Order: sequence, then C-alpha cells, then structure tokens
Amino acid sequence: MNYNEELDIVEESEEQVVQDHPTFVCNTVLDMAAQGEITKCVMGKSALGTDMVMYGMCLIIGGYLIADSIIHNRWASNALMLGVIVFLAIMTFVLRKTSPKKALKRWEDAIIQRYGSPALHITTEFYNLSMAQMLKEDEEQTTVDGYSSIREMKESENFFLLRHGKTQYYIVSKKGFTTGTADQFRTFITGRIGGK
Repeated sequence: MNYNEELDIVEESEEQVVQDHPTFVCNTVLDMAAQGEITKCVMGKSALGTDMVMYGMCLIIGGYLIADSIIHNRWASNALMLGVIVFLAIMTFVLRKTSPKKALKRWEDAIIQRYGSPALHITTEFYNLSMAQMLKEDEEQTTVDGYSSIREMKESENFFLLRHGKTQYYIVSKKGFTTGTADQFRTFITGRIGGK
C-alpha cells in the first residue's frame, strides 16, 4: 500500500462522523392566530399598563376640569379641553381594540408576500448541547445555536418562547413534539437556559 492509498483511507475515516440524534423534535406552525397568542405573551401587561396610565391621566385632568367648571362656573372656557380629554380616552380604547388586529394582518400579508403562504412551518431539533431550527418555506434559513444564547423562557397556552435576543424568540409548539413531550422539554430546556 502506497502513501496515497493510506491518505485516502485516513480521509474516508475522518468523513465518517456519527451524527448525534436529537433529544427533542418539534414541528411548529406560525399563523396569524399563533402570532397573536405569542404577541400577547411577549407583551405581557405592558400594553395594558400604558393604556391604564393614559386612562388615569384622562380621568385626573377631566375630573379637575369638571371640578373647576363647577366651582368657578367655567363651563365655556373648559369645554374644549374636556372634549379633547374625552376624545383621547375614546381613541385609546379604539386603538387598543384595533391596533393588534391590524398589526397581525400586516404580519400575515408580509409572510404571504415573502413565502407565498399565510403560515410558516418550523422544525426545531434539540440536541444535548445545541439546537437547530429549519423553515420549511425557505430551507436556506436554518439556524443552529447553543443554549448559552437563550436568556429566558416564557410560556403561553400553546407555545414555549425561548428568548435569544432583546426581542427575538425561538417559538416551539407544545403540541408539535414528534420526539419527546412538552413536559419533558420544559425540564430539559430549563436546565440549559444560559448554557447551564
């Protein structure tokens, strides 16, 4: 056996790397309803808190203007400001009801325009030390990441949300596990958040 044949045998043996099998595999469908649930979970009560501050300010200013109008008989001079306060309170209420729906519709339209589908189909594989996430609609969009990048986990009714940036999340459906279960995954990922 000459030197080149030995080199070929060494190269072939180096190429035969045994691939690790995933501990968990999950298929997740992201559509408009899922995106709405995820957004509510991520936003938490911050949007409601902002609205409550706005309502509180309207109530305080409106109360002051009404009291001033009664005590000093200034109904005519305070009428415009009272109208503005009532308008702001109504607009806050209307925007709270309509803005999320409009944002979700814009999200869906963007997904349809980019991928030709109103839903994204994501497969996530969780290995012992890392994870891989593939998008069915664009197979070139494969993300491989270690658990040290995951900062926290949030849960909604149907999803695990793994935050890996300031506002970026890996989304994992609780009902989409084909290997492992949602309860087993919760224990697994809790022990690995932040690279533990």
